[in-house]
Amino acid sequence: MPPPCTAAAWALAPGGRALLTLHAPQALGLSFYERAWWDQAHQHFTVTDRAGLFKAITPASTCRATDVEGGAGELVSAVQPESKGVLVAEARGALFAKYSLNKKLLAIQVGESSLVVCELGLTAGLQADQRSPLRTWRVGCKGGAVLLPGGVVWSEHGGNSQDLVLVTTLGAEFYKVSSKRGQCKHIRTLSYSTRWWW
Repeated sequence: MPPPCTAAAWALAPGGRALLTLHAPQALGLSFYERAWWDQAHQHFTVTDRAGLFKAITPASTCRATDVEGGAGELVSAVQPESKGVLVAEARGALFAKYSLNKKLLAIQVGESSLVVCELGLTAGLQADQRSPLRTWRVGCKGGAVLLPGGVVWSEHGGNSQDLVLVTTLGAEFYKVSSKRGQCKHIRTLSYSTRWWW
């Protein structure tokens, strides 16, 4: 069986920043969306359009082992959408978006220091065909901090909640998001000045 392969490759940009280069964005159907972000944990793209519709798209490509060594891959099939998406009008023009590990929450960066956290569903997660989130919370970075690129990280907390970690210019901020209690609560901040993270 051939190893899995996506139509993307990582490259190092000037200044040491990692960039994801798409070799065939049209084949993946990403040209229909305003923005797309690769989620390494879920192995899918989180995409949005101009209306604020967010959804996950999983690449379903394969390539031959000889193609992997040569650096080229043959795209067999394009994408598999995981849902019809969720419409978050207040998050139009998002800078970044990432699903929680259980895929029941979505954090959307709407400004350099602000996010909208959406609850997608209590049991169905991305499999539901819902067009609007069940709940939304606004989260702002503390003390004038600015989110670093990709500085939205989800972690398992256990039970009925997820931990949201924001990596900012002034440190890391920890939030507990509980669907059962209907809250997104700031827990603590680790203060340290930083410019880079990965």
